[in-house]
Amino acid sequence: MSSKKLPSPMPDIIEWATLIAVWSGAYFSIVTVHELGHYLAGLLIGVPRRNMRIRLWCFPQHVALRDGHDWVSPLETERFVKLAEAYMPTSARAMTFVAGGFLLESIVLLSWVILRLPFHRVAITLAILMTLLYLVADVAAFLKTRRASMDFTALFLISPIFGTATAVAVIALQCFTFYIR
Repeated sequence: MSSKKLPSPMPDIIEWATLIAVWSGAYFSIVTVHELGHYLAGLLIGVPRRNMRIRLWCFPQHVALRDGHDWVSPLETERFVKLAEAYMPTSARAMTFVAGGFLLESIVLLSWVILRLPFHRVAITLAILMTLLYLVADVAAFLKTRRASMDFTALFLISPIFGTATAVAVIALQCFTFYIR
């Protein structure tokens, strides 16, 4: 009778822990870059640094705007839009702020894949899945409330042509990046 040794479960646990850590790190990186894009776009269009704050440790992650002593989340739609209109009185400025997240995210993802940085396949796969889920959730929330709840519908309400073009461009660029990965 031969005594075959069963494989140890430890490699599986280590592999799963590594997989979870890599996917979690990629998710957090993508979200951080996206929110940083909004923040940098806000600075570019003239929103004072002291009046914006990136909120990463809440859900959904976002850039909050200051209203006196309060920080206002985009989830407080009417109040946030009123503040945003004060900082962004033109459609061009509003579109820049809202699209800034997608713009920086796309640039970083494309660079990450072209440079073949670690976990580039995980990053672009996750980015595409996140973008498609985000788009579906955004459109579903809009159809229910008839108000912008996230970036895609906000862009569409500011400018239907620009909003649609941005959505198509972001998804096309991510698909292209996935193709070259």
